[in-house]
Amino acid sequence: MEPEITEYTICALPLDHGDAHHFAVVLQWRPGNLWVARRGGWRDYLDRNGEWQHGHEDSDEWRQAHWLDFATAVALAQTAAAELTVNGWTAEQILAGGR
Repeated sequence: MEPEITEYTICALPLDHGDAHHFAVVLQWRPGNLWVARRGGWRDYLDRNGEWQHGHEDSDEWRQAHWLDFATAVALAQTAAAELTVNGWTAEQILAGGR
């Protein structure tokens, strides 16, 4: 059996940048070949509308709103990663030398 990929990281900063973990959106596999898009080490998850929601995977209603097919999860995570702001800074501003 081949090893399976269970997590991807999407980030608007290079992954070796010191602040990358703050700007990371992590895709994690879930049963049924579905994925959640989660913000770094927090319990913030993207819903189907691309909105961040704080929560737990403790209900069918929550899972239906946050467990996504892979293509949808990637698209939402790419958009969200580009728009994340941490302490008033975007990844674009950091890369431009603003910090």
